[in-house]
Amino acid sequence: MNFRSLFEIGRSSFKDEIQPDSPTPKHQMTRREVEEYVPKGNGGINKEGRTIKDICKQPVPDHILDVDFVMKHLGIKDRKLAQRISDDFRKWTSNKVPMPSKEGYVDFSSVEHPLFKVKLPDTKEELLKEARKFRPEATLDDLDAVDIRRVSYSKMRKQIAEHYGISETNAGNLIGTMDCVIHETTEGFATIVPNNLHRCKELYSHKGYVSKMMMEEMDEALIEKSLKKSGM
Repeated sequence: MNFRSLFEIGRSSFKDEIQPDSPTPKHQMTRREVEEYVPKGNGGINKEGRTIKDICKQPVPDHILDVDFVMKHLGIKDRKLAQRISDDFRKWTSNKVPMPSKEGYVDFSSVEHPLFKVKLPDTKEELLKEARKFRPEATLDDLDAVDIRRVSYSKMRKQIAEHYGISETNAGNLIGTMDCVIHETTEGFATIVPNNLHRCKELYSHKGYVSKMMMEEMDEALIEKSLKKSGM
């Protein structure tokens, strides 16, 4: 192996732990350093270039909260409903930033959307019962990460759909349109958090509900890819 190859490997490892303009390893970062950190990369997140403090203060940017934008991208004809959605997401704010994950655990409770939180099954047996609604032939032995994610996504979409009186498909679209993501906590809840934080892998890479139920670390990208193929 030549020097250039060794350099690239070393640089890759370095990038996994810190951001080029932040020389402090994530586990040593102060709250102020976390607040001023600017998430980037990871699938094109945070194109606005906002700091983590800014994202927590207003998770959804103004242009997305525009009522006409909401109506167009969600196919909603009722302007009052679109205004209600806009207001609900505009009121979402936090002055407390999540600190970097430790040993695979991250606490996003300070940035969860206050209106949406749903309990997930506590045991694999309960989870299997729910998973069989989507894959009837599922068993405890072959229950996989995609099965688990289908259950949690469905529960959250149902809650949002009932809250606004819209379809579950539209509820799923709403989450993406608002640049949010469903976060499954280790404690067994599905919540809504800013996508710009959840996908900031340098600071917030974590294991969650899926890993807990599977008792192993899962590849989030592969799960998402499988869900898209199955239409979830």
